[in-house]
Amino acid sequence: MKKTKHLLLAVTSAVMALIVAFAVGCDCKKKPEAPKGDGAKALQSIELDTSNAKLLYITPNKYSSSANENYTSDGLVIKASFKYESGKTEVADVLPSDSGVYIDKTSIKSNEKNNYIAGTYEIKVHYTYENNSYNKSYNIVVKEEAAGLAVNFKSDAVTSYTLTKDAPTVDLSGAASWIEVRKPDNFGVVDMNSAPISSGYDVKVMLGKTEVAGDALNQCGPGAYQIWASMPYDASKPDGHKVSAFVIVYINDTLTSLTFKSGATSQTMGADVMTETWKFNAVYESGIEKELSIADVTVTGVNTRKITAAGKASVSYTSYGITVKTEVSYVINKPVGVVEYSVTYASDGTKLAAEWGENIGSDDDLSMSSSVSTFKTSAKQTEDGRQFLNYCEIKDSKTVTLVFGNGVKADSINITAYVLHNNTTDTRTARITRGGNVLSSVAIAPVGGVAAPYVLRLQLQNASAGIYTIDGDSSKGINLYAIEITYTVDYGA
Repeated sequence: MKKTKHLLLAVTSAVMALIVAFAVGCDCKKKPEAPKGDGAKALQSIELDTSNAKLLYITPNKYSSSANENYTSDGLVIKASFKYESGKTEVADVLPSDSGVYIDKTSIKSNEKNNYIAGTYEIKVHYTYENNSYNKSYNIVVKEEAAGLAVNFKSDAVTSYTLTKDAPTVDLSGAASWIEVRKPDNFGVVDMNSAPISSGYDVKVMLGKTEVAGDALNQCGPGAYQIWASMPYDASKPDGHKVSAFVIVYINDTLTSLTFKSGATSQTMGADVMTETWKFNAVYESGIEKELSIADVTVTGVNTRKITAAGKASVSYTSYGITVKTEVSYVINKPVGVVEYSVTYASDGTKLAAEWGENIGSDDDLSMSSSVSTFKTSAKQTEDGRQFLNYCEIKDSKTVTLVFGNGVKADSINITAYVLHNNTTDTRTARITRGGNVLSSVAIAPVGGVAAPYVLRLQLQNASAGIYTIDGDSSKGINLYAIEITYTVDYGA
């Protein structure tokens, strides 16, 4: 046994000696290990995947006791792009709950009840990985909870009736059974495949602003009848805000005729005072008769400024898509004695509009026509303080023409036109002509290197019947604010 131990010791010593000798004789150096994998990675950018994120939120309206939908980042995925030292790239999904992610939702506004205010809000997403940070944003929409009701006719309901002599009324007492009522969802969308509400709502029938109830529902005449359903918006608040909606049942009565019933059919020439007295009678298929005033019908062909013994007015009335017409004969008598007239044609911003004095003259005695098409606004005044706002441009052969008939008394016509221009260098002349002859003119000159400061008067006095033209001697334009005219007609006894 001792021999064996001595032998093992000797062998071991020899081996160690060889190892030491090899180490002493070897001149090699230790080389560094090759790096493992692709090395460190750095964040390059981020993108947001909102395909599964909640983007639409409902906030309670002022009538509701439902809870606010608070913002959640659930479903949001951050697509983070990385690059390794080796040059390799990868995209990894990062969740809002992961380290380095911050969601900034401070843009969302709330009211005093801590309910979100309806609107569109930007949500900013920040992601930091080691020393690199990036951010992206996406929008959420907050909508106020819809507060409404949906009312529809049942498929077998009759929604339109036409009256006859044999059936002059319609029974609407069963109207409550003709409708279906549903509540929209929070977004205001109605699921027409859902079962209608069976109870909890009230029904009433309205004709215009008047409720039709009791025995009156059994005999309804022509009209558009509204069948209303209403109920509390919030079941926990039965006395609170109500939501309502309606459908319409049309009861038609075919209009058959229109006749003139009463009213003045003659007057002295001037302002229209007769048509406001006119009354008409409309007759329907059911036998119903309806009295109409001038406000109910359309009247054309009445000219109370033209003396005539054979005037014809066309009158029409439309009811339930049917139009009928009638005709009214009228007489316009000439005034008696000497009548003085005054009229002003002034720009109202779109046209030259007539404003008569105490008496309104005849078309046969005075008519105005104009080819001007440019109307503008510029506040100006005459030197004595007469104020004007609107004007029309007379240029490029544009004119205003006044035609006075032979009934106008000789030497009684007086015309005053208010004119100006805004040029700082030109002197331009406004004119009143007759038959190509200039009867009156006024030169409008700049003053001190600026446009003329005041509106000037172009006047013609003591003129007689004929055709007069107001224009300018320059294609560059005259600004016409108004034309004042006086004249006299002697109609005799």
